[in-house]
Amino acid sequence: MLDRKLVRRFGLYALVFAIQSLYMPLNHGLKQGVIFDSRWDAYIPLWPEWIVPYAICWPLWVACYGWACLRMEEKLYRSFIVASVLATVTAICTFTFYPTYVIRPVLVGQDWATEWLRILYARDGLFNAFPSGHVYLTTILALFWSLWYPRWRWAWIGFAAIVALSTLFTRQHYLPDLFGGVALAVVSYWVGLWWVERQHSRLTLTGGLATTAGS
Repeated sequence: MLDRKLVRRFGLYALVFAIQSLYMPLNHGLKQGVIFDSRWDAYIPLWPEWIVPYAICWPLWVACYGWACLRMEEKLYRSFIVASVLATVTAICTFTFYPTYVIRPVLVGQDWATEWLRILYARDGLFNAFPSGHVYLTTILALFWSLWYPRWRWAWIGFAAIVALSTLFTRQHYLPDLFGGVALAVVSYWVGLWWVERQHSRLTLTGGLATTAGS
């Protein structure tokens, strides 16, 4: 018989990706939007090889959220989920009510990286640029896993930075998309920690009052 706590934790894990999955119909269904770029984006080169860290994110998210579901301490896990839900809901609302898109370059060449990037361009729509999903999900992971495994903090932060750069060098995002993704992740991180701490303090206070009243 499955442990109820594990079932609940897995349900929260599934909730994050269920909300994030709304990305797909918006990504392919939107027809109008704005280009939210900066003047600095014109100087960013296209390096197809950066498709590697960009693509690694998808299985990494699933694996890391799954491992957290199984092993992360309860209070930290609830903060992690609150932050993730807040970030994904905010992003989906932004994609819906303020749709943005990117203009991709024409790909020249037949090397493996260019071909892989060509496949990505064919399957991934132009929309849902701001904030960058790659950036906010990876940054949330980096922040919470830095708390969970503090000895590996700089490795996680470094990986988040590499992922952010990969969104630029594959020309999947503009600079404002990165800043928006980081800001959304950081705000969601602090809200997640604050919310769970607040709930924990309230339960502790209620339990203490109940104990005093019963004595």
